[in-house]
Amino acid sequence: MLPARRRASCYSQLTAATLVLITLALLARSMQSSLLDHSVKSVPGERLNSSKALKSPRPDSNQTKLTPPSTVSEPPPAAAKIPRRLHQTWKTSNLSLVAEHEPERRQWFATWVDMNPDYVHVLRDDAASDEFVAARFPGRVAAAYNRLPLRVQKTDLYRYLVLLDEGGVYVDADTACLKPIDRWWPTDGAPVEFVAGLEWDTEPGTVGLQLCQWAMAAAPGHPILRALVDRIVARIETASDADLVDVDRVIDLTGPLPWTLEVAQYLKGMRVDLQRAVNDNGGCRAGHLRFKEVVVLGITAFSPYHPRAGGFGHPDACVNHKFAGGWNGGWKKSGAAKRP
Repeated sequence: MLPARRRASCYSQLTAATLVLITLALLARSMQSSLLDHSVKSVPGERLNSSKALKSPRPDSNQTKLTPPSTVSEPPPAAAKIPRRLHQTWKTSNLSLVAEHEPERRQWFATWVDMNPDYVHVLRDDAASDEFVAARFPGRVAAAYNRLPLRVQKTDLYRYLVLLDEGGVYVDADTACLKPIDRWWPTDGAPVEFVAGLEWDTEPGTVGLQLCQWAMAAAPGHPILRALVDRIVARIETASDADLVDVDRVIDLTGPLPWTLEVAQYLKGMRVDLQRAVNDNGGCRAGHLRFKEVVVLGITAFSPYHPRAGGFGHPDACVNHKFAGGWNGGWKKSGAAKRP
């Protein structure tokens, strides 16, 4: 048995060693906690509640530019594509009712579905179109839309908004499909994000062209559509009531004029003169012009009836526009709020 003095010395050494071990353990735990805290703080936002990112931003009525809907994605140009989504609008979405009262129009609808089986066909009636605008574009856009007195004006604005929000292809309800949509534009190279077609052009070497708006396609959120909606909403906000009900101003307010101007303005930013490009291609009777992600189809694609087009049997003919709600016999007649 150890002497009492030596036992006391050993006990003291053991106690000191135990205290050292305990101190080291506490220090290690503290350092580990500190490192964990530092790792979380070095990646801010990593632990944010994901549901917050899904909430739509509150619209700001004082902004000078229109806030795009939160549902509009903005992928980089190389990744964006035109979705297989076909949009149309008519006074009723009940196809049985259309077949009963307008059997010819029902056949036109069928051409789009039959020739494009891989596309989702979205047919909204007037009420559904109004609800779409109210839900997706609250604030200034919806207010401007609701101020429009003519249905044709609302239909014009709706087509721009639905492509801005959802992307896809829009065609009027009085059109028939002549060629599957997937064959409208080139598929080689970088993805196409915006498609418009010439409605008419003057003789090569002269000035004057117009893009038609009874058929168009775009990736969601394309900047041409954003700028176009800005332009039209600003015009509506400053227009007098008399101007809004003037059917002779429809084309200038919501129709093909602002549509053509905005496409030309966007191309100008690429140092492209659309008129000159068309002239250099002999009036672009057929074929197409491509400017990065933008494709402008020749006259034959959407306007095969035109005297300078290739005709309905031409391989480039895509759309047959019936003009069933046209300039003289439809929405323009007596200032009535007819549909296109």
